This record gives sequence, C-alpha cells and structure tokens, in this order.
Amino acid sequence: MVTAAAASTTRIKFGTTVTVLSTDEPIRVFQQLATAAAIAPGRIEAVAGRGSSAITFPIFDSEESDYGMLYSSKLELLMELNRQERITWSGPHRRRPLEDMLIVPRPEEPLRIWLGTAAARIP
Repeated sequence: MVTAAAASTTRIKFGTTVTVLSTDEPIRVFQQLATAAAIAPGRIEAVAGRGSSAITFPIFDSEESDYGMLYSSKLELLMELNRQERITWSGPHRRRPLEDMLIVPRPEEPLRIWLGTAAARIP
C-alpha cells in the first residue's frame, strides 16, 4: 500500500504502521521498503515492531517461546541491511548465515526506521 500511494504523490511522506518483525522476514521487509523508496526517495519510513499474537507463531512455523529472540535477531538484521549493501551476518533466527550477500534494491539513502515497541534491545 505504501508503494502504491507513494507512486501517486510527490511530497507526502509515508511510513508503515507496525511491521511485525517477530513473524516477518527482515530481508523481504527491507526489499519492499527499498522498492517504495526508489519510487519516493526520502519519503519512506518504517516502524519495526515486536507485537504479534500467539496464534500467528504456528502460522509462520515459529515458537512463541522464541518471541524475544526472534524480534531482537530480526531487528539486528534489518538495521544491518539498512547500513550495508553487502551483508555478512548470522543470527539465531536463520539456519544459514549470509556470506557477502548483495541485497537489492537499495534506497538512495538509509531508511528511517523507528522502533514500535516499549521493550526492545537496540542492536
């Protein structure tokens, strides 16, 4: 929705409501935001949240007991993706590490990412 709205405006800034990282894939989230930023440079922001209801964890093949680890690990990766074009990264939520992976598309400048949680450890 952000990308579609950004494509039809020239001055409005856009942001996600809360992107729930505990049950989402940070690389995909970053790529979607970078695509929107290509259409609307400097006008895209994201809110990285942790909130998720108990029923969503089985849907995404995750354990609710891993809630804190999933959010911390995925937030750390999202922030690294925003800093670096090529990524070497490993974390507890991934089975395989990323080794010098080029992640595209890229925004012209780093995205502004807000934390949408009261209980977060900032990497």
